[in-house]
Amino acid sequence: MKNKKLIVLASIFLMATTAFAAIGCDPTTEEPEYPEYTLNIQAETVSITLGDTRTLDVECDQPGAAITFTSSNPSVVTVNEYGAIEALKVGTATITATCGDLTDVCTIEVTLGGQLPQLQMPTVSEEITTYKDKQTPLPGKVLFNGKEYEDVELTYEVADETVGKVEDGVFKPLATGTTTVTVTASWRGITDGVMTKTITINIVPKVVMAVNGGISEITLLTEAIEDGEYDVVSPIEIEASIDGVPFDVNVELTAGEKYVDYDAVAKTVSSKGFVGEAEFTLTYELNGETKTQTIPVYVVPTVYEYEEVVENFSAIHGEVAVGKSLRSILGADIIAAEDEYGNPLTVENNKIYGVADSKTEAGIDTVITIYSARRGYKIALKGYSGVFAEAEDFAVFNINTAYGSGKFTAIDESKPMGVWDGYYVLLNNIDATGYVHNVNGDRLYSRGQSNNFPVGLQGTFDGRGYTVKGMTIDAYGIFGYISTGATVKDVAF
Repeated sequence: MKNKKLIVLASIFLMATTAFAAIGCDPTTEEPEYPEYTLNIQAETVSITLGDTRTLDVECDQPGAAITFTSSNPSVVTVNEYGAIEALKVGTATITATCGDLTDVCTIEVTLGGQLPQLQMPTVSEEITTYKDKQTPLPGKVLFNGKEYEDVELTYEVADETVGKVEDGVFKPLATGTTTVTVTASWRGITDGVMTKTITINIVPKVVMAVNGGISEITLLTEAIEDGEYDVVSPIEIEASIDGVPFDVNVELTAGEKYVDYDAVAKTVSSKGFVGEAEFTLTYELNGETKTQTIPVYVVPTVYEYEEVVENFSAIHGEVAVGKSLRSILGADIIAAEDEYGNPLTVENNKIYGVADSKTEAGIDTVITIYSARRGYKIALKGYSGVFAEAEDFAVFNINTAYGSGKFTAIDESKPMGVWDGYYVLLNNIDATGYVHNVNGDRLYSRGQSNNFPVGLQGTFDGRGYTVKGMTIDAYGIFGYISTGATVKDVAF
């Protein structure tokens, strides 16, 4: 029995020992394994030219971690949140990239890249002439690597400080004379390169010589009119000074006494009422020299508006066919005329030629201005290319044409051949007894000819139902030739 008991106890001890050993070998109690992450800036060293920019190539494989950047020397190189660097100054800086608890660094070297900066002063001339009361800014900038930079420090050295000085980049004159200003630039700590310019500055006396605020001429009207552009009297106010100190000027009317009066006491010039020109001569002493200046005076006609519309104007005759003549409206001989656009018209014996022509039955509506030696009238005209009221009016149809060797030529080569392509009207019945219509042409030729003539009537003659009688015609008909397309209507000859 004893031995059996011992065997049982031994078995129990062995089982307990085995169980304890099994518990001590449990694999779930071992340390876990973690993944390794990396952060890498592709370049260890970057060389960049001053003023340029570049973006660093950075990789980080840690999920969810953002990359941040810092510069060890922001005055040399700056870096933004995306890794873009900008070179601000020659030197060296370290860029550190951080991603989670990882970091990497890159060295940035900023150089001039073999180039040198240049001082530019585009708004400043190499030589300046100015006055004591006028200040001159002297700004500058730097040109480097194809770019312009405004962040430049300028220093100024004035050769003769009695002539002027520079304050806050502005030259301030002190006296008349000449000096030089040497401008030296420093840009981002760099003074090498073309960084100096010399400016010559001349300070000259400021001479003011002005009549009536600086006008170059005086214009007067012949006759006073309310709200006119000019007047019949003008002051002669003279401003004359050297650096603000007045000097005397002698004023003399040297031409045109027929047209103007000069009142030396009142210092005024006045019109005598006639169109013409005068001239004043101003004489004064300047730096020991006698100088003169002339001021022209123009007396122009006062222009009035003619209130009525002038009808029955005949452009081919240059006159009103029936009614008050243009000369009668003006009250004097016509010496000049112009159309509504200011273009000159031809004036001959108080007749006006070159007025807009009419091509239709509606006639013309135009405006002309006619001038005498004293005044002008702006007149609204209603008329036609030609208006015929008496026998002599037909004399304008002077063909002045000969035909031979297959062509038309002018008989009087000093005058054009007659071509009438407008609209011509008869104003009333005409008894032409005693009037001989000689159109200054050769015999009529009709055989074998085309009727598309380059001369003669090509427009319309409108008789308006009136009659012309008793006219004697020599050689030609009234119009010489009538071309295809021309019209003669509503008239009895």
